[in-house]
Amino acid sequence: MDQIPFANQVERFSHTSGKCVQLLHMGPFAGELETLPVLQQFATANGLRKSGMNQEIHLVNFEKGQSQEHLQTILRDPVTVI
Repeated sequence: MDQIPFANQVERFSHTSGKCVQLLHMGPFAGELETLPVLQQFATANGLRKSGMNQEIHLVNFEKGQSQEHLQTILRDPVTVI
Protein backbone atom coordinates (compact mmCIF):
# COMPACT_ATOMS: atom_id res chain seq x y z
CA MET A 1 0.00 0.00 0.00
CA ASP A 2 2.90 2.39 0.59
CA GLN A 3 3.60 2.38 -3.16
CA ILE A 4 0.12 3.57 -4.14
CA PRO A 5 -0.32 7.35 -3.71
CA PHE A 6 -3.03 8.24 -1.18
CA ALA A 7 -3.84 4.56 -0.45
CA ASN A 8 -3.49 5.20 3.28
CA GLN A 9 -6.19 7.90 3.01
CA VAL A 10 -8.90 5.59 1.63
CA GLU A 11 -11.71 5.02 4.08
CA ARG A 12 -14.49 2.47 3.78
CA PHE A 13 -17.89 3.24 5.21
CA SER A 14 -21.55 2.41 4.65
CA HIS A 15 -23.92 5.12 3.56
CA THR A 16 -27.59 4.65 2.82
CA SER A 17 -29.50 7.50 1.31
CA GLY A 18 -32.18 5.39 -0.31
CA LYS A 19 -33.28 5.96 -3.89
CA CYS A 20 -31.06 8.42 -5.79
CA VAL A 21 -30.60 9.89 -9.23
CA GLN A 22 -27.07 10.59 -10.32
CA LEU A 23 -24.92 11.56 -13.28
CA LEU A 24 -21.28 12.05 -14.11
CA HIS A 25 -20.16 15.67 -14.45
CA MET A 26 -16.91 16.16 -16.35
CA GLY A 27 -15.00 19.42 -16.11
CA PRO A 28 -14.63 22.35 -13.71
CA PHE A 29 -16.58 22.62 -10.46
CA ALA A 30 -18.24 25.82 -11.73
CA GLY A 31 -19.88 23.83 -14.53
CA GLU A 32 -21.82 21.77 -11.98
CA LEU A 33 -24.35 24.60 -11.76
CA GLU A 34 -25.30 23.88 -15.37
CA THR A 35 -25.33 20.10 -14.85
CA LEU A 36 -27.52 19.98 -11.72
CA PRO A 37 -30.70 21.12 -13.54
CA VAL A 38 -30.28 18.15 -15.92
CA LEU A 39 -30.39 15.86 -12.89
CA GLN A 40 -33.52 17.62 -11.60
CA GLN A 41 -35.24 17.42 -14.99
CA PHE A 42 -34.56 13.69 -15.14
CA ALA A 43 -36.00 13.18 -11.66
CA THR A 44 -39.13 15.20 -12.42
CA ALA A 45 -39.68 13.44 -15.75
CA ASN A 46 -39.58 10.11 -13.90
CA GLY A 47 -42.03 11.05 -11.13
CA LEU A 48 -39.39 11.77 -8.50
CA ARG A 49 -38.61 14.76 -6.31
CA LYS A 50 -35.47 15.70 -4.43
CA SER A 51 -35.58 14.61 -0.79
CA GLY A 52 -32.19 15.53 0.63
CA MET A 53 -28.84 17.22 0.20
CA ASN A 54 -26.89 16.96 -3.06
CA GLN A 55 -23.92 14.60 -2.78
CA GLU A 56 -20.68 14.68 -4.74
CA ILE A 57 -18.23 11.85 -5.34
CA HIS A 58 -14.94 13.08 -6.76
CA LEU A 59 -13.30 10.47 -8.98
CA VAL A 60 -10.13 12.43 -9.76
CA ASN A 61 -7.70 13.66 -7.13
CA PHE A 62 -7.71 17.44 -7.25
CA GLU A 63 -5.11 19.71 -5.70
CA LYS A 64 -5.19 23.48 -5.49
CA GLY A 65 -3.61 25.08 -8.52
CA GLN A 66 -4.32 22.19 -10.90
CA SER A 67 -6.42 22.58 -14.03
CA GLN A 68 -10.02 21.52 -13.43
CA GLU A 69 -10.50 20.54 -17.09
CA HIS A 70 -10.32 16.78 -16.49
CA LEU A 71 -12.25 16.52 -13.22
CA GLN A 72 -14.89 13.80 -12.94
CA THR A 73 -17.56 14.15 -10.28
CA ILE A 74 -20.63 12.01 -9.67
CA LEU A 75 -23.49 14.33 -8.71
CA ARG A 76 -26.21 12.55 -6.75
CA ASP A 77 -29.57 13.63 -5.34
CA PRO A 78 -31.65 11.51 -2.97
CA VAL A 79 -35.24 11.31 -4.27
CA THR A 80 -38.71 10.09 -3.35
CA VAL A 81 -41.61 9.09 -5.56
CA ILE A 82 -44.13 11.92 -6.09
